[in-house]
Amino acid sequence: MRQILDKPTYWVNKNSGAIYMVYSVKDYNGNPKYETHSLNTKHELMYFYRGERVAKFEKQYEQIADFSVDEKFFTKVLANKQLKNEFKWGVISKKDFWNKITQYQN
Repeated sequence: MRQILDKPTYWVNKNSGAIYMVYSVKDYNGNPKYETHSLNTKHELMYFYRGERVAKFEKQYEQIADFSVDEKFFTKVLANKQLKNEFKWGVISKKDFWNKITQYQN
């Protein structure tokens, strides 16, 4: 289980390439709860996860950055709708998609 953080982290869906800003909080029982906001989709998507869904989320998504990202990484990866669409529609391979992400990481 990942450490629960106050500041948002950035996660990517391994299948679709959608990138989410994730806020980790605790619910009234002290269990982790995630609030997610999409960054590179046509319309903003917002989801909430708690209980068993948190573990499922962590299995389907991969954390790619913590709160402190530079402007270049934000524009070239996190908010890049074209990169997501190229991956989703098979223009670039999964390997190329992950290479682009790691190329701009701090």
